[in-house]
Amino acid sequence: MTALASRADSIGAFFGSERARTLWRSNLWMILMLLIVGASIASSLSYTARADREINQQYEAKLALCREQAERIRVAEQRKDQGIALAAKAAIDASLVDALPPSRALAEVFNSAPVGTRLVRLSLDPKADSDALASVHIQGAAQTDVQISGFVARLAKLPWFTGVQLLPAGAKTPGTPRQFAITAIFQTAPAPR
Repeated sequence: MTALASRADSIGAFFGSERARTLWRSNLWMILMLLIVGASIASSLSYTARADREINQQYEAKLALCREQAERIRVAEQRKDQGIALAAKAAIDASLVDALPPSRALAEVFNSAPVGTRLVRLSLDPKADSDALASVHIQGAAQTDVQISGFVARLAKLPWFTGVQLLPAGAKTPGTPRQFAITAIFQTAPAPR
């Protein structure tokens, strides 16, 4: 018991003076204040980091949404441009069909071809002129030059064609058919003869 009493006396002696007690209390309050301020700063930094992460996540989500919307707009504009191009092509095709059906144009060309003449390619290119419906390009092969000239003469006599021209072809090699190319212009109305 004496040991405890001597210890209590030494603690009491330390705290015995009023100045020592005041110093001890002020140090204790300073430590408490330091702990509270430290905890507040740590909490604030933690909250700031968490808020920064949330802001970055929201920013990335908004950015992804904006990119997605921009892609949708780009695709819509591309489809709009394709629609305009298709509408223009459809208008040209409709003008060809309304003015002179392609089947009749093909029939006119094929019926004019002499026997032994082989037609390889026929293409119609729409014209911007109001009178001209389309430019016609014909490629083929024939055994003789007489067949080619007869074909050109028959096409030139048809009322739907004007400006029938035989384009220059390469030299004929023996044993192979003569290649030819002809251009003409289809008219919306038969040309006067």
